[in-house]
Amino acid sequence: MFSTNEQKLRDIKALMLPVMKRKLGVKAYGLTDDQIFSPQIPSYTKLFEMNMKWNFRLIKPDVPKEVREIEHQIRQLKVSRDMLELDKEYVLNKLKRMLRKFSESSLTRYIQLKHEFSVQKCEDLQKRIFPNE
Repeated sequence: MFSTNEQKLRDIKALMLPVMKRKLGVKAYGLTDDQIFSPQIPSYTKLFEMNMKWNFRLIKPDVPKEVREIEHQIRQLKVSRDMLELDKEYVLNKLKRMLRKFSESSLTRYIQLKHEFSVQKCEDLQKRIFPNE
């Protein structure tokens, strides 16, 4: 059901290597796939960690079901074909229509949680950059 970080990295590597090689062009000549992809691993690992923290935050008892449903709907929209194939205006309108289904209090709570989470990420980053402060 759930994939490990290693599985996710293998999947991402399989999808991204052709794109990375094309983007690097001549610079990729003579490099192994691991040499091309390895510098990206810490970034992806950090994203996996942030995603897990966000998911754990959403399942806490103080988060209403409707707020979880907002996140679910947004994720579905992010991975829909429309997101890739249609213009930005269409996708934005689809997002607005989807959000109208939810109460204002749920939307406000969702925004608060997102803000709380992003502030926490900024504080974590600041601690890593300035560890003695």
